[in-house]
Amino acid sequence: MQRKALSIFAAGAVAAAVALGPAAMPAQASTGEVMVAGANLSGGLYFEWQTDGTSTWHKETVSSAGGWDSPSMAVSSSGNVVIAAVDALTGTLYYWWQAYGSTNWNQQQVSATGAVNQGSVSIAVQQQNAGEPGDVVIVAENDDPEENGPAFTYYYQAFGTTPWYTETLPGGYDGQSDPYVTVAPNDSVVVIFSPGLINPDVVSGFWLDQLPYLSSTWSSLHVSTGNSVDDPVVVEQPGGGFNVADINDDGGVDYYWSPADDIYDWYGQTVSSTAGSTTQSGVSIANDTAGSEIAIAAISGTCEDSFVQGYGQTGWPAKSMGCPGSYPSNPEIAAESTGGLVATGSAESGQGYFYWQDTSGAWHTESLPGLTSVWGTQVAIASYNP
Repeated sequence: MQRKALSIFAAGAVAAAVALGPAAMPAQASTGEVMVAGANLSGGLYFEWQTDGTSTWHKETVSSAGGWDSPSMAVSSSGNVVIAAVDALTGTLYYWWQAYGSTNWNQQQVSATGAVNQGSVSIAVQQQNAGEPGDVVIVAENDDPEENGPAFTYYYQAFGTTPWYTETLPGGYDGQSDPYVTVAPNDSVVVIFSPGLINPDVVSGFWLDQLPYLSSTWSSLHVSTGNSVDDPVVVEQPGGGFNVADINDDGGVDYYWSPADDIYDWYGQTVSSTAGSTTQSGVSIANDTAGSEIAIAAISGTCEDSFVQGYGQTGWPAKSMGCPGSYPSNPEIAAESTGGLVATGSAESGQGYFYWQDTSGAWHTESLPGLTSVWGTQVAIASYNP
């Protein structure tokens, strides 16, 4: 399918040419670590890690109590791991961090009790310079925004410190859900979320809020794609600009991108007309670290599939990562630090799965031994190369 320009509801938008990246390169083997985080029905929140190229998973208990739902995880350039999750029993946002090389998990309460809606949290780290701790940013959906005001809150702090600071996101309001946050190479923060009801007759596109690094002023715009979307996700391009994936109102998966240093001009492609149509359960997106490919994970029937395309190319070849059965969870996909793709998912039974891709592009499946009764819609995944 040819790329198509998209309209936006923002003043001063000017059409621009799309900066195309290099051709796709084959995946490379990694010597780093892969990390996953998930919650079991027993109420525990768990973290597992595996050295790339091995089959041994090391399990750690992050929290043994709480109704944790669908944690979000990130890793800094220094290897520090951060996790955010909502206690669905109390509507409270919590945060954990672990310094690289440590097995100790530090817990903090981020929001007031009852302030956050269940399962709607996303975390990222401002990488800054290698070796620096960076800042931690979290976005969560407020509980009952129609009654209590704005829909989303932005939380931030310097890694390893105690106080949390908050800001209200300008583009959020009742009718939207599940925000997703990422940090660009220049350390600006971008948050994306579904459109909600723009008016009683139109539901389309997605909202994007951007906060430049060291700035206190958010910019907000509505990107109109002509389709309703289900929990869009975003990742920054290595050279600037942003990539977005979502499920459209026909049940297919779409991909959108903006040119480098330009959030006002957007272009799009159809990734799959059928993936996502069975369960409407969300998508995941990642760049490879070489900046040559973009990968999207989505559900096709009872299988979790990957779609990979080189920057500047067309067509989205599909490969099955695994088929856990009816009602699989939201797949999560990530790029290993030195190449290759990894992903997670879970079955209706609650068994968590890890998928990894070899240098030929073939996917392999492993059961996650510490996640046998997953609660929530996803198992978080991240990668780090020491």
